[in-house]
Order: sequence, then C-alpha cells, then structure tokens
Amino acid sequence: MNFWIGGFVGYDGGLSGGAGWVNPSSYPPGTRGGNPWRVYLKMNDFVDPGPTGTFLFLDMREDSIDWGNFATDMRGWPDNPAQTGFYDLPGSYHGRAGGFSFVDGHSEIKPWRDNRTLPSLVSSGEIADQFSSPNNPDVVWLQAHATRLK
Repeated sequence: MNFWIGGFVGYDGGLSGGAGWVNPSSYPPGTRGGNPWRVYLKMNDFVDPGPTGTFLFLDMREDSIDWGNFATDMRGWPDNPAQTGFYDLPGSYHGRAGGFSFVDGHSEIKPWRDNRTLPSLVSSGEIADQFSSPNNPDVVWLQAHATRLK
C-alpha cells in the first residue's frame, strides 16, 4: 500500500524530509497528515494529484517488503530529478512492469524504463532497497502518483 496514504499512524515518520520519527504525541502541531509532504487520511484529502492520479496498491518486490507499505522517496520532486532515489522497490511481475490500483478504483500496468528499478532479485532475503537513483524516470513517475507538498 502507498505509504503516503495513512503513513505511520497518520504521520510521515521523517521520510523525505518530514517532521521526524518520534512519539506522535510529541509531534509539533500541524504535522499529522504529513509535513511537508501530504499523508492522506480521508477521501477529502485527495485533492492533488487526486483520486485518479494517486496509487493506493501496487505490486511490490518480495525482497523489498519490510514495513508492509511502499514508501516513495519524494526527495527531488518536482524539479530536481538528480536527487531521486528509492526507499522501496516496485514489483516487475508483468514483463518488466508493475501493477497499480488507484484511489478511484482504476488499475494500470506501468512498464519500467530504467534498469536501476529492476536489480537482481535476492532470493530468501531482503534487498538493500534504499539508494540514490538520479534522473530515474521510474522514480519520477512514482513520485507523480504518490503525494504532493502540503
């Protein structure tokens, strides 16, 4: 599931320059729902990129599953693709493509264009899935469909 929908109990957990990973009761006021990136908490929150543009579920690589969600690293969005990278890796179970369902209920198959999105599978283990991937068009696509600045 898209991390930016719900986050960690409604908070961003410090991902992508967020407020930080501390006890939620000690977060500064206004950080529930993410800061600076939106953590969507209810349907009315989906104003940008909207329900048709925000993915909810996706195919995730079996060796990248750790927390049970898929976190898109938003660093570099929208105008600095040299700063892009991964927190988690998407699946490629459809001929070098991944399946996505969106908040509005439609689904898509997204072909991956960059080989850095598809490192060799680590069987019976976890891949090192947090890494920089500058100018990766697949990361930019994930960012465009994950969340937005508040």
